[in-house]
Amino acid sequence: MKRIITMSILLLGLLSCAQHNADFILVNGKVTTMEKPGEFVEAVASKDGIILATGTSRSILAKFKNDSTLVIDALGKTVIPGLNDSHIHIIREGLNFNSELRWDGVKTLHRAMELLKEQAARTPEGTWIKVVGGWNEFQFEEKRQPTLDEINAAVPDKPVFITYLYGKAFLNKKGIEVLGYDKDTFYEGSLVELDKDGIPTGMLYAKETPKAIYTTLGLTTKLNEQERLNSTLQFYRELNRFGITSAIDAAGGGQHYPADYEVAIQLARANKLTVRTSYYLFAQQKGRELQDYQEWIGRTKPNKNDQMLLANGFSMEGAGENIDDKRQNQSAYRNQSPHELQEVGHIFFGNYLGQRGNIESLPNHDAIFELLQALPSAEIENRVVELIVGKYILKIVLLRNGQKLLQGTNTLHTSEL
Repeated sequence: MKRIITMSILLLGLLSCAQHNADFILVNGKVTTMEKPGEFVEAVASKDGIILATGTSRSILAKFKNDSTLVIDALGKTVIPGLNDSHIHIIREGLNFNSELRWDGVKTLHRAMELLKEQAARTPEGTWIKVVGGWNEFQFEEKRQPTLDEINAAVPDKPVFITYLYGKAFLNKKGIEVLGYDKDTFYEGSLVELDKDGIPTGMLYAKETPKAIYTTLGLTTKLNEQERLNSTLQFYRELNRFGITSAIDAAGGGQHYPADYEVAIQLARANKLTVRTSYYLFAQQKGRELQDYQEWIGRTKPNKNDQMLLANGFSMEGAGENIDDKRQNQSAYRNQSPHELQEVGHIFFGNYLGQRGNIESLPNHDAIFELLQALPSAEIENRVVELIVGKYILKIVLLRNGQKLLQGTNTLHTSEL
């Protein structure tokens, strides 16, 4: 009996110690729990990033505070869970953030031009001055975009590159000179505007693709490795400032794998990234898509997490932003082989099934095409995704009667549109 009482006292002591083990407590807040609509609590206790309990400030402090607990007073402010940005180019921007001038929140175009001039004054010779997105004319009191004359007046002697959304970019005269752009400069799917004398004006436009804009961006000043490490850390912290704690990097133009991913991977392995990141890979060069996918499948795999101390910390997810409906871009790919699509599709599905131990169940891709073309449309479920390769579109669908049609195999199939 005495032994049972002793054990009970010991267990109670251990439970008491376990309760007082929070390393972080937030008090006096308006904390949304997301458990029920309109439910808020005052305080939260956590340990190693895991929430232990929520409740009133008094009860949480009494149960979970110890001598080493960090206590933050929210002063009555609203607290929400971290936000997820489901489509961002966090890796690419991380490599460039420290080298860019930002116009976020600038209220007048006049002030934006002043900032451009101030940036030029502190920029070394030979270094580009860049404003890469993050602004539009509606934030300015003037309700208009800058003119080339205004940009050239602000910075006449150093190269300037300013992007506007995905559709337009501005180059000053010095930028045109440094790049050597002339009447023969051509980017497929884009427009390099010329004046009546055949001289580039400084305006770049995306028509079918933004190739001119992102290729030009790639020709501007790049940070060195140490600067890129710092720049990536700064950009991730900037996102934290807006409440973003996780993001999906969609890859994109000018974002090469593995070279442009190495900085983020290095920081992830050192557990220094402050935004959980799922990232994708994007084929960069027309005609190399198949080769890229073959190489990447041998190098990495979906759900490979390089930030092992954090679940889903920095994970590869698959092929990126080019998995989309991009029929409007077909004319930019008119000279490619129709067989290329089938080869890429075969690799994707072979890899998809191979990871699940079913590679032998993937029939010849030509047979799949014939099979699906013979089916009435009612047999096919709604579209899942579309993949542009060349001028052809690979449509991935799921068959309602897949098990019956393919000898018990219920899997993804391909069909030409």
